[in-house]
Amino acid sequence: MRFSFLCFGMAAVLAGCPGDSTLKSFHEPPVVSIDSPASGAKVDEAVPILMTGTITDKKFSSSLTAVDVTWSVGGNKVCDGAVVELSGYTECTTVFERGTTTITLSAINPDGESSSSVVEIEVQKNEAPTAEIVTPVEGGEYFANRLTLFEGRVADGEDAAEALTVVWTSSLDGLLPFSTSPASDGGTSGTAYLSAGEHQLTLTVTDSTGRTGYDTATIEVLVGSKPTVDLITPASGDTVNIDEIVAFQAEVGDAEDAPEDLDVVWESDLDGIFSSQGAASDGFAEFSYDMLSHGAHAITVTVTDSDGLTAVDNATLYVNAPPDAPVVHIEPDPATSDDTLFAVVDVDSYDADGDTISYSYRWYQNGIDSGVTTNPLPASATDRGDLWTVYVTPDDGTAEGPSGSDTVSIGNSAPTLASVSITPATAYTDDTLTAVPTGWSDADGDPADYLYEWTRNGAILGGETAVTLDGSNFVRGDQIIVTVTPYDGREYGTPVVSSIRTITNSTPTAPTVTVTPSSPEREDDLLCSATSTDADGDALSYTYSWTVDGAPSGVVGDAVSASYTENGETWECTVTASDGAATSAIGTDSVIVDDYVNTRPEAPTVHIDPDPADTTDNLAVVFDAASYDQDGDTLTYSYRWYKDGIDSGETSNPLPEAFTSRGEVWTVDVTPNDGYGDGTSTSASVLIENALPTISSANITPTTAYTADTLVAVPSGYADADGDVAGYHYQWSVNGSAVAGATNASLSGSYFVKGDGVFVEILAWDGYEEGTSITSSTVTIANSPPTTPGVDLTPVYPEDDDTLTCAVSTASTDADGDAITYTYAWAVDGVPTGLGGTTVASSYTSEGETWLCSVTASDGSATSSAGTDSSLVSDYTSPDAPVLTSPAPYRDDTVVTILGTGEPLSTITLYISSSAGLSTDTTTASAAGTFSFTEALTSGLSYSFYATSTDAHGNVSSVSNVVTTETCDPVDEYEDATSYGDSCSDPIVDWSVLDDAGTTTLSITGNILDASDDDWFYVSTTDAATSGINYYRMHVVMSAGTSEYAFEVYEGGCEASAVECSASAAAGYTEYEDYAEDVGDGSHSIPSETRACGAATGNVCDDLSGDYYIHVFRTTTAYSCQEYALTITNGLW
Repeated sequence: MRFSFLCFGMAAVLAGCPGDSTLKSFHEPPVVSIDSPASGAKVDEAVPILMTGTITDKKFSSSLTAVDVTWSVGGNKVCDGAVVELSGYTECTTVFERGTTTITLSAINPDGESSSSVVEIEVQKNEAPTAEIVTPVEGGEYFANRLTLFEGRVADGEDAAEALTVVWTSSLDGLLPFSTSPASDGGTSGTAYLSAGEHQLTLTVTDSTGRTGYDTATIEVLVGSKPTVDLITPASGDTVNIDEIVAFQAEVGDAEDAPEDLDVVWESDLDGIFSSQGAASDGFAEFSYDMLSHGAHAITVTVTDSDGLTAVDNATLYVNAPPDAPVVHIEPDPATSDDTLFAVVDVDSYDADGDTISYSYRWYQNGIDSGVTTNPLPASATDRGDLWTVYVTPDDGTAEGPSGSDTVSIGNSAPTLASVSITPATAYTDDTLTAVPTGWSDADGDPADYLYEWTRNGAILGGETAVTLDGSNFVRGDQIIVTVTPYDGREYGTPVVSSIRTITNSTPTAPTVTVTPSSPEREDDLLCSATSTDADGDALSYTYSWTVDGAPSGVVGDAVSASYTENGETWECTVTASDGAATSAIGTDSVIVDDYVNTRPEAPTVHIDPDPADTTDNLAVVFDAASYDQDGDTLTYSYRWYKDGIDSGETSNPLPEAFTSRGEVWTVDVTPNDGYGDGTSTSASVLIENALPTISSANITPTTAYTADTLVAVPSGYADADGDVAGYHYQWSVNGSAVAGATNASLSGSYFVKGDGVFVEILAWDGYEEGTSITSSTVTIANSPPTTPGVDLTPVYPEDDDTLTCAVSTASTDADGDAITYTYAWAVDGVPTGLGGTTVASSYTSEGETWLCSVTASDGSATSSAGTDSSLVSDYTSPDAPVLTSPAPYRDDTVVTILGTGEPLSTITLYISSSAGLSTDTTTASAAGTFSFTEALTSGLSYSFYATSTDAHGNVSSVSNVVTTETCDPVDEYEDATSYGDSCSDPIVDWSVLDDAGTTTLSITGNILDASDDDWFYVSTTDAATSGINYYRMHVVMSAGTSEYAFEVYEGGCEASAVECSASAAAGYTEYEDYAEDVGDGSHSIPSETRACGAATGNVCDDLSGDYYIHVFRTTTAYSCQEYALTITNGLW
């Protein structure tokens, strides 16, 4: 409700009043008047109404405070202790009940004289407003680190909804940090952060009369959980090459937000933020990227949820810069196929990372990879006409760089010859000499070809260019040399000269000897004749000697007389020829002196052993009956073997097994000989049958077997003379008894139990017949140890006052079905403690220790490997939530200091929330637990602050209480930290004297943010009194803030008597003016511009120049950043 007061100066009020010099003593009652409310006025029920009145008393005008006053409503006294001010003003505030009633103001002066004034008013209906909280609702989910939406609905039977005042409060956080005015439909809303805990929320509505209504709701505010993030790829420590596509993948999650609603930022400490790829509904954020710079990157992925909470994961990724290409060449160049090729690095590769470079080599033959990766390339790999290219690739240990290369063409290699010799080694005139070159070598693989040149006694034999030289070209004693030059069809190699071959004397040929007669009888003389030749044409002489039955006969010369011979003797003549320099080899002939006829031997009786036979047998001829020789001569036998009727050419006895094969029929012919001739032959045959296969050993795997195992038979040493493919037959036995149907190579555990003895018999099988059998050693089925148990150690996060409990989470199993028992052992920081059992009392544990529980399972015979679980004993208790001290709720400056208490020496994280976003700051609490933050703010924004405490163990507290402040915009341009402007004695003077020319306007903007604040301004005015016209008009108007502010004006001083329009000053006013009524020009006609608290007329001639003290104050205790604005003028009409 806006009030306007027009107040005029009191300077002219008593002008023209007549004086009275006569003084009289008399008793008069005081004069009583009720100023407000006026008779017949209508007021609202149930709201405080200010009643004002005026008491005048001629006798006691200077001591009106001694007058007793009484206020009554409907005959009932109200406002005990009401007083009269020196000015005569009195007031009383009370509430009224609906209906018509009277107000009575009574006064009694010190003389006992009294009087009263009565007015009748109508008290009309005034219902209290109503409020309804729509949200938050009881049972809903709300989080301390998330803005909570507040919605309500208000109404009033008299006031429009937008005229109502709404306030939201919390039993934990007090006044909530937002202001809201209802919409025309009564809706009201706002958002704020609430501290964790149970809140009773109250929505209070106040109407224009001050009546209130409210609604309440109780809610639980929780602390929201942080999101989670797991950086999957790249794995930390991975290395990639620059420009290589890298797959990035992370899995994110949040207990409250959907994955796709989370903000994801990918950042490198070298390249900064390089992606904001978020997650799909399955929680995976993934993308590929190939633009990371080279170097060691710390990759960080940060996930932020709707509460502003974050989670971070990181990995190191090294982006390698491969080395550049080296400069290389091939040596030698040009090259032949006789050359080894070397790849030579002229300029090493450069590696930006400074890595050590190694090189690999790959050789290409005519553009095709040869597979050769060595350096050098051996000459044996090259061929004439090849084009060889080498690629030398640098490697820095992480990646290969581009290759350097060079190419060389392989030219023809001239052939070489190691040596030349002449055969025969001893040459005669009838020999043909042959040049024998050896050690031909041609790197190109060309066929050998030669150029021959023969010399005799140092002279070249023209036309003799063949590989041979016949005897017509030399005689005994000549010296022959041959020169051989190798030729590959393209080039001649280096000639090679043989050693000298001297033609040797030719020895006469061995004589051809004939003894006649060839079949002499005892009475015949024997004559030996001999014929020999000599290549050199030398004359020959002969030397004769005779033997009889191999012994020297003593006969020399070429004839033997019959007198020397006997029947049956064998006479042999031996002759040598001589050319005088050399003697020939011997020549012989012999005859037998024989006077009878020989009888041939008969056929023997034979068979072949063995019979039957296979390919492993040697076939031997066995004589059942030897040949008979009538002459009694000593007999020998000859053999000839036939395979399937065809002569094999074999004549040995026995016939080796290597010649036979399965299915063949071998026949042998046996012929006797008595020294004079062959007798009658005989034969025998045998069929080569299948050879049985064999094996050398049989084993079973595994050698240590359990009931869950499958046993496998392992034969070895298979042999088959026929070369048949190996095959086997099996028979398994358990505890000495053959297992029916167990004839495969393996035997499953269903056939045996712990302690059984198992063996297998294996027979070799060649597809035709079973061979020998071998029985394996017996394998005894061993006891199966239990499986490793699963173990859980609880609590997962133990503190030093917790009992540790070890439990088997996954029971061991035993393949043998044995009963299982468990044994528990405890270790601390890797050292066995000797403690057993399932629990460890807290008296044994200390903070910082890692306790390990080890559990083994036993079946009575064997023990399993240990199952383990461990926990670190530490402080896992979250510290108490910090407590923040509320700052001033409204401020003109843009810096705030937030004070608080929390866990001593913990890390305090302050969350700063406004419409501009959420930010954080951190500090460390002192040893006493105190902390402070100084934060820069932005004008015009409302801020909420809350904090968490993180102790040395990383435990995070719940969220603190929420405190708020608002930075005002506009600001109070005169407010500072001093007392300047806070009192009438030290008012703000920031302008010159204000004359009545009407050309100057003073504009003042300010605010009052708390109960300790007052704003005082000083304005000095001048009045230029012009004859007939007075332009003076001191005018103060509050142009903004009238709903929350008013002002009062003091003229000439700060004492109470200097207040202008005192009747209205207590409530304040929003407009004030002081002027002298100008009747000179007739433009200011009465009563349109009379002063509200002065006489209706004034003296145009008065000089109204004055000093004014303007006091601005709030009309409500509900503080805000609402500003006020004053406009001050003089002489402006």
